[in-house]
Amino acid sequence: MKQGNKVEFNLRESGDTFKSRYSELVKALRQPVGVTFYNVQWPSGKKGAVKINAGSTTLEVDNVLHLSAAQDEAFQNEGIATINVISGISGPNGISHLGARDYLFSALAKLRKAGWAPTIPFGAPRLRGREMLMYKAESGKFTTLDADYVPTLDEWLQLEDLTIWELHGDRAFLKVSFKRQSKSGDPAGLDIYLITYELTSDVNYFRGFVDPLHRGEWKTLLQAELDELAVKRKNIERQLSIRGVHIDTGYKDPVAPE
Repeated sequence: MKQGNKVEFNLRESGDTFKSRYSELVKALRQPVGVTFYNVQWPSGKKGAVKINAGSTTLEVDNVLHLSAAQDEAFQNEGIATINVISGISGPNGISHLGARDYLFSALAKLRKAGWAPTIPFGAPRLRGREMLMYKAESGKFTTLDADYVPTLDEWLQLEDLTIWELHGDRAFLKVSFKRQSKSGDPAGLDIYLITYELTSDVNYFRGFVDPLHRGEWKTLLQAELDELAVKRKNIERQLSIRGVHIDTGYKDPVAPE
């Protein structure tokens, strides 16, 4: 039976199991560094659909152009730990900037309804809504934006490519970002937009805080890294508080797996 344009699989499942289930669609590529990528490419005229189960939370994406799932052979028992999905939301003639903004925030709203919670980087200030956007714009420092705040069209057009909205679910973390083709910024014009979803397991997420050369010891080294980021956050928040910026002291960081 010929396979369709939709795939469904689980975060942490074996890459080979995923490939065997969709043998006509999935292409495996093993890199010399010991990482195997399981790729699916759809033609722009017949985009795909993806559903990924991450514990009790799920990620469902349509208009998919490309999917790449990675399994690190050094941690083979963890299965697929990182997944990238690229969605092409533009029609043949492009999409309006307002339409692209509304599409992205509709997707974010669905994720929130499905149980995904906003995540603030450990070293970034605990800000919400427009205050997080203004902090990013004024300071130029890295942070994610609030998935619950819909920017005005003018604010949307000022956002740079690869601006990130981060969320966490059931032992999983998700980064959502976009890329636009044109840099003209014409509010009334059409453009080509891509939305990228990067899903990773909680183990892989927290392991990323330590030196790659010491990945096997991440549990021992993690707390020192998080403590350093907590000091950084505290210093930034102190400066912002002096200026009257509201700090969301009720926000709780995700807890690392044991």
